[in-house]
Amino acid sequence: MLTVPEHIEVQLVNSKGEPFKQAKIVVGIRTFATRKNDIELSPFVSNELGIVNISNADIQDRAENFISYGIMDYNSLESAEPTVELFIWTKDKITKYLNYWEPLLTADPTEKLADWQIAVMNKEMLKIQERERREFELLKNSFNSSNITKESKSRMNWNGTENTIRTTLTVK
Repeated sequence: MLTVPEHIEVQLVNSKGEPFKQAKIVVGIRTFATRKNDIELSPFVSNELGIVNISNADIQDRAENFISYGIMDYNSLESAEPTVELFIWTKDKITKYLNYWEPLLTADPTEKLADWQIAVMNKEMLKIQERERREFELLKNSFNSSNITKESKSRMNWNGTENTIRTTLTVK
């Protein structure tokens, strides 16, 4: 069973293990499901010191958002294996994300709906579009979007023994 820590601090490092001081590097967390599908939690972004700070609330928010796109496809975050994988988004992953979301964020989702359907849908759709636009811009303007081509990942355990987890992740 996965237990989400209260705080996670990831120090990005170079191949020599030295701090990689770069803002706007996007990091994700992949959980491994015991049933159904894995959950990917993203994006989390480094500060100018190359540190990514992630709170329990950030994790819960990202999980709720991810699961909301396929409610029948995922179990709860807590039902996942205690091992998680940290990864740095690559240029290719960001390009795929941007190519997927750009037409969706510019299209009119109400084009073929009746007026009553539009009224019901508009409020929720506007919230989703606003959130996705923020993430779209964040990823579009990230350091990764033009500079990181090699995948980098690291595994760790969230088994409930630590409230705060400090770890490193190598930028390749």
